[in-house]
Amino acid sequence: MTKESPSSNLMLDLDALTAAVGERPDRQAAWRFIRAFARDWSQRPLAEADGCTPAELDAARARLDLPLPTALREAYQLLGNRKDLTDNQDSLLAPQDLHLDEDRGVLVFRVENQACAYWGIRVTDLDQDDPPVVVRADLVRPPPTTGRRGWTGSASRSSRSPCPRPCARTTTCSGG
Repeated sequence: MTKESPSSNLMLDLDALTAAVGERPDRQAAWRFIRAFARDWSQRPLAEADGCTPAELDAARARLDLPLPTALREAYQLLGNRKDLTDNQDSLLAPQDLHLDEDRGVLVFRVENQACAYWGIRVTDLDQDDPPVVVRADLVRPPPTTGRRGWTGSASRSSRSPCPRPCARTTTCSGG
C-alpha cells in the first residue's frame, strides 16, 4: 500500500476515484481515494491499526479453505477495522465472519444492516485478483431469480465495491 501525499485533498483525489471506476480500472487509485476520503471526511487518516492483519486474513482463508482475492485482502488490510467507514449501513464482515453461501457458491463479505442483502464473490471467481462482486436480496417475497440462484451483478470488480461505499454510507447515515 502506498502512502498519500500530505498535500493532497479530497477534491484532488476525485481523480483517483475516476481512475478507480473508469474504463481502465486502477485498483490502487481506489485505495488512494479511500485514504483521502477517510482523512478529509472523518478527519482521521487511515492508520496501520485500521486494517486487518495478514494473519487474520490467512486464518480466514485457512478456515474457509478458499483463496481470498488480492483486492479483497487489500481492502481489509486498508480499512477492515474502521467501523466508521465500513459499518454504517452495510457492514463489512470481520475476517472471522466471512462465510460461504454453499448452496450458491458465493463467499459473503458484506451484509446489509437488517440482513436484507448480502454481497460476495462467486467461488469460481476467487482466483482473480479483482473479481466481480454479486449481491443477493433476501426479501419477504424474493423477486424472480436472476443470475445464479438469486445472486446478481453488483460491481464489475471487488475494488469498486468498497470504494464508493464508505462515501455513500457514511454521508447517508450522518445526514450528509
